[in-house]
Amino acid sequence: MKLTDLYIDKKQIYSSQISDIYSAKDVKTNTTVCLKIVDVDFSIPPHSIKREIQLVKRLSPHPRIIDYVGGLQIDDDIILVTTLYKHNLSELVKLPRYCKRTTKFDFTNGTHAYIDRNIIDESDIKQWLKQMSCGLKYIHNSGIIHRDIKPSNIMFVNDDITQPIIGDFGISYDVNNDINSGELATEKYIDVCTGIFKSPELLLGITDYLYEIDIWSLAIILTILYSPNFESVLIKQDEELSNDEIECVISDLHLLSNIFKTFGTPSVTDVTSELYWEELTSKTSHFTKFKLIEHNRLDDSQLIPRCEDKSIGFLFRKMTKYDRTTRVTSEEIYSELTNQ
Repeated sequence: MKLTDLYIDKKQIYSSQISDIYSAKDVKTNTTVCLKIVDVDFSIPPHSIKREIQLVKRLSPHPRIIDYVGGLQIDDDIILVTTLYKHNLSELVKLPRYCKRTTKFDFTNGTHAYIDRNIIDESDIKQWLKQMSCGLKYIHNSGIIHRDIKPSNIMFVNDDITQPIIGDFGISYDVNNDINSGELATEKYIDVCTGIFKSPELLLGITDYLYEIDIWSLAIILTILYSPNFESVLIKQDEELSNDEIECVISDLHLLSNIFKTFGTPSVTDVTSELYWEELTSKTSHFTKFKLIEHNRLDDSQLIPRCEDKSIGFLFRKMTKYDRTTRVTSEEIYSELTNQ
């Protein structure tokens, strides 16, 4: 059997060393679908197309999870077939509905630049967070850590930001099936999450993490949605990076430094501080050996400047707790927003 026997009009959407993504038309149903194609010989843990197919099939159908259509192997290609979505979050926020673009002209150099102003309503961001926490609650209650929550992995059927759909389970971890994943519960891969969305515990080499790393990633997206110009709060602390690089791979130590400048330097002595992180008092963490500059946490007006909703500010502070045992869960976020 050939792929063209099942799908025609294939058009490439994205390509990487890991996979190729295409839109295509299903010959039988005449509907447009998304094909994620990975070579059968590709094996760079924690990436696994076979595990991704199993997880998406298991989680589907759910309104906040990408729709599973099928999984198959043709010759040397393993293929995950899902619904094709119109936008991801990175693309959606740049649409006129949510972004006002102006042009700034430099008369001296004869050049111009675009300035994007965020005009997303606070009520829409709040609803986005509610629906994202609904999806994550379902994922986490199913025993799955997503491990790559970021704007390009959040999909939309149309241009409505209040209806997010979580995609790309390529590096997800199945808590209830850790033996088959090749990762022990206490020795999980830390080379997960992307760029600035990586949590501090991953950066410090903590390997027994759980669902809380997804919550940190979700909080960092909030700093972008509540920014006047979609600029990440972590990028603002760093003159070496542009906002176009928010999903780039940067040095873990460099990112950790930016996190401490932004959210404050963790404390291992003051148990009453919101920055207290008991886990780092362990001799095995080596954290106490470092001579770090002590930074205070920035105010919410700097972290999520467009947010005037105190309940969101309260949740955001709990989402960005260093002590992961006190970090709010997806279920608690959803419950809090549902009861308001």
